[in-house]
Amino acid sequence: ATAAPSWLSSPMRVMNNKLPSSGGLLKPPTPAEKARKLAGCPPAPVKTCPCCASVGPGVELALVCPQNDLYNADLRNANLEGAILKDVNLACAVFDGAQLKGAEFKNARGAAVSFRNAKMENAQVGETSFTSPDFTGAHIRAASFELTVSPGAIFDGANIDGTDFKSASLDRASWKGTTGIMSALFEMATGALPPGVSTANTG
Repeated sequence: ATAAPSWLSSPMRVMNNKLPSSGGLLKPPTPAEKARKLAGCPPAPVKTCPCCASVGPGVELALVCPQNDLYNADLRNANLEGAILKDVNLACAVFDGAQLKGAEFKNARGAAVSFRNAKMENAQVGETSFTSPDFTGAHIRAASFELTVSPGAIFDGANIDGTDFKSASLDRASWKGTTGIMSALFEMATGALPPGVSTANTG
């Protein structure tokens, strides 16, 4: 009988139970991927959510889509400047790269919402309830997060210059490489604040 190729029986190959073409071990999930899994999000966002076709720049979503629901919405790179998304269900929604300048999110809620690299200058994110939202690389200059409750929020690499986090609850928040920290306001904020910042920081 023909001998099996040596790579099939090598101790390392047997231990890993992998073929040479497998590319090695799988990459560990990112914090955002973990958040989506914990929140029970579908594998990928979609453009067919109840209100996906109704949202747009300057649109007050509740007036044009009574469901007020953007669950698992794929809004990557969308232009939503000045959109009013008050009281909206944003669980699992993805706004990566979206234009959200001046958008309003008061009382919006949801787990695993992603705003990676979004443009959020002057956005009103106060009084929201987001679990593990991802703001990695977002431009959040002069925005408001006052009274937001966002455990597990990720602000890695984001620009928060002049943003107001007054009375925000930020348990387990991450601030790796965040810029604009010293001009941001954290008066009475609680949780994991950026290094060197106190709750008395008023800019």
